[in-house]
Order: sequence, then structure tokens, then C-alpha cells
Amino acid sequence: MPLTNIRGVTTLIEDRFYEEGIFDVYGLAMANPFRMLVQTPYDKRQIAAWMDEALLMTILPQCWAALQAEGITGAIDLALYAYAETGEAGVPPVIERLAERGRADELLLFDAVKRMAQDTQVQLIWGLYQSITADEQTRPTSGEKPLASSEKPPAA
Repeated sequence: MPLTNIRGVTTLIEDRFYEEGIFDVYGLAMANPFRMLVQTPYDKRQIAAWMDEALLMTILPQCWAALQAEGITGAIDLALYAYAETGEAGVPPVIERLAERGRADELLLFDAVKRMAQDTQVQLIWGLYQSITADEQTRPTSGEKPLASSEKPPAA
């Protein structure tokens, strides 16, 4: 699957990924995000979003577009449903609805969701997103000194 299938990846960005040895969606999904941060000029949040979407496309190639139409932007969004309360059929009602809209078997989709929640690469990208949030909480505004690691940000 070409990299330009990922939202926001232009042919210029695709060319830059080629320089890093990433030639398709699967290559981006399995790339080392920390290497991407160091070797490319793209923002941490953008790299995480592209890789998250690439993971969804790689893990569920037959229904990722239908899932995105329902607001599931990446593997992390879907993996969160692994912890949702299940219905009578042993599947969370939201998974039942997503499976219907994506024309997928609900038990197979739920199994994929549970695997995503435990997948090392998904967890790595999830951690990258969490580090972005932590950075934003401790980043000084103009004129402020950076917080020491033991300090907490001031209350708003």
C-alpha cells in the first residue's frame, strides 16, 4: 500500500521516507519512531499520527477505510476498545457497530482489537503520544524558566 494513502503524506514526504528506507505503509507502521524523530524534520505529533494510522491500515487492511469513516483514526483509537464493557455476545457493543459498518466479523474484529492493545509497536506509539502530552504540560511559555523534573506545572 503506498504511503500517500496516509492522510497528509504527500509525494514529497513519501520521497523523504524513501530516503529512510520506508517504501510502503507497512514499512512506516513498523519503523522505529525514535529514529524517525531524529532522522526526519517532522513534528513528533505528526510522526506518531502517521505511524498510528499506518498501523491501523496494516493490521486491518480490509476495513481500515470504513473504520476511519467512523472516526477511528488509528490503531490506538481502536485498541482502547479492548477494555470496553462487553455485551451479551461477549463483544463490546461499539465493536459490534464498527464490525457491521466495516463489513467485518465482530468476533474477529474484537480479537484484532485485543491484539492491538497488546502489540508492542502500538504501545510504543501510544507512549510517544503520552510523551507529547507530558512535554506540553512542562514546556515553559515565553519568559518562564523550564520546570525541574520534580516540579509540577502551575494550576490553571
